[in-house]
Amino acid sequence: MIDNNEELIYRSYRQGGKRYEHAVKADGRELRFEFEDGLYMLANPLWAQLEPGASFQPINPEAIFGNANPLFVEIGIGNGEFIAHHAGNEPQQNWVGFEVFHKIFHKAVARCHKVSHGNIRLMQFDAELFVRLLPDKSVSGFYVNFPDPWPKSKHTKRRLLKTWFMELMSQKLRDDGLITVATDHDDYAREITENFAAAQSLESALAAPFVNEIGDYYQTKYYRKFAAQGTVYFYQMRKKSLRGSA
Repeated sequence: MIDNNEELIYRSYRQGGKRYEHAVKADGRELRFEFEDGLYMLANPLWAQLEPGASFQPINPEAIFGNANPLFVEIGIGNGEFIAHHAGNEPQQNWVGFEVFHKIFHKAVARCHKVSHGNIRLMQFDAELFVRLLPDKSVSGFYVNFPDPWPKSKHTKRRLLKTWFMELMSQKLRDDGLITVATDHDDYAREITENFAAAQSLESALAAPFVNEIGDYYQTKYYRKFAAQGTVYFYQMRKKSLRGSA
């Protein structure tokens, strides 16, 4: 069964990343991954390993998948439509997806069961800790589709796409990789634009900091809903070093 303890889920929100900010060490312990049906891992087995003060070795994606295929990461998979589409159509790509809320995580697991070529791993946990633990230059692409905008002013500090997190994803990104972000929230788009401009290691792969349409973007149910209600903002970021920028 999928973990459905809401207190546990809310406690896990962004705590994995914040609590273990300095816990990546070569001589740390190895974080154990026990994927049920070779596909998904729940929050409880992960929390059982995360006592305060613990440090961990970097994650080895090749050991998780048994191959060295290109790695893609989706943060906030929702019902799994996006990751299932891409991983199902690209069996030579490995995909890791993160989602904290059990009801939609359950839907994502069911959806991915139908299409997986053994190239999908889903985790019912916040992504920040795992992004920290990934080896540098190991990810071919990050996707953050319609992240929670936390619209109340007192909650905006909880938003994921701060400059420091963009820089962290850049560190994990291959030199030819991209970070793709989509949001329909006007205020969050303004903040993402500001934070992106402040990220010294990144530049836009688009003609502008953001665009309102991307031709090859897979239009999920969420996208169609949000696009019908208003404007969608797309960002694609790459490392400045690709073009020899300082």
